[in-house]
Amino acid sequence: MRFIVIPLLLLLAACAPQQQSLKSSVELEHIKINQDTFLAPDGKVLPVRSWLPATRPKAVIIALHGFTDYSHAFVSRGMFFSEHGVALYAYDQRGFGQASPIGIWAGETNLTHDLAEFVRQVSNRLPHTPIYLLGESMGAAVALAAVPEADFPPVSGIILEAPALWGAKTMNPVFRATLWMGAHTIPFETVTGRQLKILASNNIAMLQRLGADPLILKAVRLDTLYGIVQLMGKAYDR
Repeated sequence: MRFIVIPLLLLLAACAPQQQSLKSSVELEHIKINQDTFLAPDGKVLPVRSWLPATRPKAVIIALHGFTDYSHAFVSRGMFFSEHGVALYAYDQRGFGQASPIGIWAGETNLTHDLAEFVRQVSNRLPHTPIYLLGESMGAAVALAAVPEADFPPVSGIILEAPALWGAKTMNPVFRATLWMGAHTIPFETVTGRQLKILASNNIAMLQRLGADPLILKAVRLDTLYGIVQLMGKAYDR
């Protein structure tokens, strides 16, 4: 029997869920945000979009995009807020948009550490300016997982937009077991959700625009789906 079990265990180990490695902070001469990039503490460069008012902002919003999306999601809101004296910053979270490796789950620690450092850098750039987090879907889950940490820098408030809280505890046990098995045996397989035949919106022009955007993930690896479920569970608990 053991001659069958051991190869199976080795196979499971080889097919374990993949996620981006957690790197320690490095000494960087300039750790900063500019208009196009954010240099994270481990040296990772993440694309940034910003919408800034003509004068010093009366408040700052740091926006976190949802699953499969990227920072471009905040264009209209960024323009609106900047016209009303509020700065909005958004960055591509690891694994999404232009923050390679695309489609590989970043891991909760990487995502929350990036957010904490981004808040610190904005706070250093604009001291005494109220900072608010705007989390959309997965972005809301990242905010909920990050903010209660003891070393998270202070913010004035959190805006949760359709927060992703569908963690494993809230799932049907069959679905939960199927996802675990898939992520641990065929993690590289992708799903699209097309088989659900759900129309996400009646704004067809918007759906067509999103469908044509090459930076929006159209198919998701099973281990990445497993990763977001673990993050949602953490957010749900908090």
